Amino acid sequence: MNRTADFRQLLRRFSGGAALPPPAEVPLSTFIRLAGDQQQRLTELQFALQGDSSDYAAAIQACQTQLKELESQAEDSTDLTPPPAWKPRDHLAHRRSLVSGLYEDLKDIASAVQRTAMSEQQHEAEVSSFFTAVPSASSTARRKPPPPPPLPPQDGVRPPDAEESERLEAEALALLAAYETDLDKIEETQAKVGELANMVSFISTKVVEQQDQIETIQELAEESTEYVEMAGKHLDRAVDNRSSYRAWLVCWFVGSALFLLVYDYLDARFSII
Repeated sequence: MNRTADFRQLLRRFSGGAALPPPAEVPLSTFIRLAGDQQQRLTELQFALQGDSSDYAAAIQACQTQLKELESQAEDSTDLTPPPAWKPRDHLAHRRSLVSGLYEDLKDIASAVQRTAMSEQQHEAEVSSFFTAVPSASSTARRKPPPPPPLPPQDGVRPPDAEESERLEAEALALLAAYETDLDKIEETQAKVGELANMVSFISTKVVEQQDQIETIQELAEESTEYVEMAGKHLDRAVDNRSSYRAWLVCWFVGSALFLLVYDYLDARFSII
């Protein structure tokens, strides 16, 4: 719903009744104008389904052709003046979504036309059954092949019922072919989406595995860093204790030598000869 007028009235009320400048008209691109025209045609065709018109096959085929042309122009942005924060990828995604929505509307209309044609054929078959003789038991037990179509009159004018049935049959076949083509495209798209989903899940699994390996390597690196720091501390302590160890060793040798000299002197002096 467009609430621009209400918003402008609210601004006029808060601005003390001052006149607001008219809204700036933004020029539409060729793609948007074609998409708007196509949406209008689809809307008119959808409204025409409620009437007595039955010639929809050509209109649906024309709409499908125009949608293909519109889809081919989705990547053409030469007639645009890009804003400062313009992102081509988002703009292209928006155009493709718009074309996809138009295809969905056309598919709904084709399905509705097909249902209408089938209901009309069923109604005609029911009406014609009232004017045919009731088949006997032998005829129902063994069905005969359908009779050939009636021959045209001698003057070359075809009966109206035959022309109507042939036209309806041709329209039904055209709609059925278009519907089957759309179903094939949908199935192909679904298959591709499934393949992409499998690839994404596989890639995500590999990413999780790589993340676990990175965390394990980081933990091992932290432990190795701690061990290296501890070894450095032990080396520093050994360097600090080296001088004191040498002093204790020299003192031990000097003390031992003095003890031996004193012991030898006492032994030589007080020994009994």
